Amino acid sequence: MSDAHDSSHGHEEMGVFRKYLWSTNHKTIGKQFLVTSLVFLFVAGFLALSLRWQLAFPGKPLPIVGKYVFATEAERKVAEKLGPLKEALLKLAPAEQEKIEKAFAIFDPDPITGDVLGKVSAGTDLDKTVGTELLQEIAGTDEHGIKNPLPTLASLKTIVPGVLATTKLLGSVKPEQFTGLTSVHGLLMIFFVVIPILVGAFGNFLIPLHVGTHDMAFPILNAASYWVFWLACVIALAALLIPDPTTGAFNPAAAGWTMYAPLSAVPWSAPGNSTGMTMVLLAAILVGFSSIMGAVNYLTTILTMRAPGLTMWRLPLTTWA
Repeated sequence: MSDAHDSSHGHEEMGVFRKYLWSTNHKTIGKQFLVTSLVFLFVAGFLALSLRWQLAFPGKPLPIVGKYVFATEAERKVAEKLGPLKEALLKLAPAEQEKIEKAFAIFDPDPITGDVLGKVSAGTDLDKTVGTELLQEIAGTDEHGIKNPLPTLASLKTIVPGVLATTKLLGSVKPEQFTGLTSVHGLLMIFFVVIPILVGAFGNFLIPLHVGTHDMAFPILNAASYWVFWLACVIALAALLIPDPTTGAFNPAAAGWTMYAPLSAVPWSAPGNSTGMTMVLLAAILVGFSSIMGAVNYLTTILTMRAPGLTMWRLPLTTWA
């Protein structure tokens, strides 16, 4: 028996869980589908914005969130050395301040490695001139947290190009990420936005109104269809958060939104096509089960609960759809 039927008979007020979460009222379930789909609309919209940014500005970092989403932890650690490195160079060659500032502004290592460091005496004591603490910031630590050896004047010439190149591209969408963004954006829009809104939300709101009944034929099955869909949403989001096992970067499943074999069946066919692809496929299967539950409910309601005199040929076209 649905929540709406209970309330019409004057039963006591239901708690928050039964009224808003595990509700069997078709209107509440319609709202649940609508709100959840709108959340995924923003997620899919962010993916669409990111891939279009890559098309418009190739190699340019996505503002604000790019370095947190598209860069690896290792790349962020390298980029953190930019400030200490610049400070160290200014201490080594204070007379070359203008050249250093300009090189760092355009991420060009050549003036640094050629002119600036080339003029520094080979016998310069870096510990005394730059400071051990600043040198340690530039050296960083390894994956186990152990401090790396302090850089020498010769090693600075190799560190500068790497730090500038990494910082320049930090937060930009990489080519392999672009394919994954396109694939997952399409998949989310179809399975987690369009279908749930048009079928789950509008279907729950409109079908009882169009056939002249108070609720769906199977209210509990109706609620179960939403929660199976909700489980699919959680799995799909988890798949997005799983980094590439090799690089640790953000790499969504890249087999196209249709997820056809062989790309979806071969884990090494593209970055992100291992655990992430498995979870995306599982989420799509659960969305299919949710749709089947809803279809059984909708068909039964339309065929058996129409108002007297309301024949199939008098039903609105949206109900037929």
